[in-house]
Amino acid sequence: RMTNSYAAALGASGDTPAGLSRLAGILQNDGAFSRSMRFSEVQLAKDTPFEKNFDYQREPAVQVLAPDIARLVRQEMQ
Repeated sequence: RMTNSYAAALGASGDTPAGLSRLAGILQNDGAFSRSMRFSEVQLAKDTPFEKNFDYQREPAVQVLAPDIARLVRQEMQ
């Protein structure tokens, strides 16, 4: 989670790149948070008796910030 502080405003806080990218994603999605996904599908041992397929089921986005606030912040960042 991003820390609300003067240091964060200056970019000198202890926020991680992952936390900052989550914030950017929330702002880009009008305040909705979606979990990041590295793989959408994994297929093991294709065309063998041991074949196994795993499909990622995306969770619904969660509104964590009002859309108008996210748009305002996004506009101010440009």
